[in-house]
Amino acid sequence: MAIQNRRGPVIKLDPNKLLPAEFAAALDAEELHFCFTPGETKQIVFSEDVVEIIDAHTGEVVATLTADVKRAVADAESATEYANTSAQKAVEKSTLAELAASKANTVAEDLVIRKNAGEFTGPQGPPGEAGANGIVTTMEGQYGFEIREGHLYLVYPDGTTPPDMRIDDAGHLILTI
Repeated sequence: MAIQNRRGPVIKLDPNKLLPAEFAAALDAEELHFCFTPGETKQIVFSEDVVEIIDAHTGEVVATLTADVKRAVADAESATEYANTSAQKAVEKSTLAELAASKANTVAEDLVIRKNAGEFTGPQGPPGEAGANGIVTTMEGQYGFEIREGHLYLVYPDGTTPPDMRIDDAGHLILTI
């Protein structure tokens, strides 16, 4: 197989006509192309070209990066402003809560002072009707106490065993369970 290279003006460069591994030089544009398969080529770039390309696009890259940084700074400033506003509102709410707690404590102290001074104690009402000395039910296991002429009586249903109770030497009622 022969080594093939093509050359000519860039306008006549047709990637579909190139053979695999063939070079094509566009002399008027100072470009060199390499064919991998018909229709699929890549332009070969030399180090001098890379420097020129970078120089040509540096302003564009700097402008893009600057815009991105400005956007990030604006977002950061917005977030800072939001955080500061939220912090200020939190301080305001905290101050209101402290004020409300202080007022509640003042009202509570005032109520205690007024209660202790008897301000909420009204005059004695009329005496009510005398109630019974006690109520006794006749349910199994139920018992009650009744005071008769200054004596304490244990009352329990007929036919049941009285609970184990006694009065000790100190006068205390003792229930043994």
